[in-house]
Amino acid sequence: MTPGDKYLIYVRGNTLDEATEEALHLAYWLLTRALLEHRRQGKNGDYEAFAVEVLALLQRYRHLYTTKETDTELQQHG
Repeated sequence: MTPGDKYLIYVRGNTLDEATEEALHLAYWLLTRALLEHRRQGKNGDYEAFAVEVLALLQRYRHLYTTKETDTELQQHG
């Protein structure tokens, strides 16, 4: 991480499937936060349309990339 960096993303997994699952959950969370920030600043438009479509797509196919264990953990913490 360089001195000017604000974020360092580390994805943990024992398999490619686990790492992909973690990355997609992280992408969902980050995209949701970015969308809320854009809305707070009044920056609507193409980014909002993009973010909403990607979030809907991730939600629609969540069953394909989420394991039962992760789903249970998310419900307990969310």
